Formats: sequence, structure tokens, C-alpha cells
Amino acid sequence: ADSSLPSTFEGKSILFYATQNCKVRFYGSSRVQHYINSGVYYGFNVRASIIYVIRDTVNGTLQVWVTG
Repeated sequence: ADSSLPSTFEGKSILFYATQNCKVRFYGSSRVQHYINSGVYYGFNVRASIIYVIRDTVNGTLQVWVTG
């Protein structure tokens, strides 16, 4: 994790880009998992203050843009 970034946030619009397939969840560990295919941008209009990321097969990079 990048220590220069804030430890908490709240966003309303979130954009993901992954170099490897992964799954993300918002809010809590029991919520719905959203599958993020590698090489594709995925946007969500959801109010969130925490994002859980689950690796699918191999390690990769997940880029996240948050606004709102």
C-alpha cells in the first residue's frame, strides 16, 4: 500500500483496471463479489468507504480511481 495515500476515503464513482483477473467487494466481506477481467475498465456508481480485493489466479496490479 502507498503510505502517501489517506487510510480512509469515501467515493461515489469508482473505476477499476486490473492487469490480472480479480474480484472486488464493497462495504463488507459478506457482500456480492464483482468479477474484474484483466485489461478492461469497470466503473461503479456506488458509495463506498472500503474495497475488498480477492486475487483470482496470479498476482497483478489493480488500479483504482475514486471520485466523489
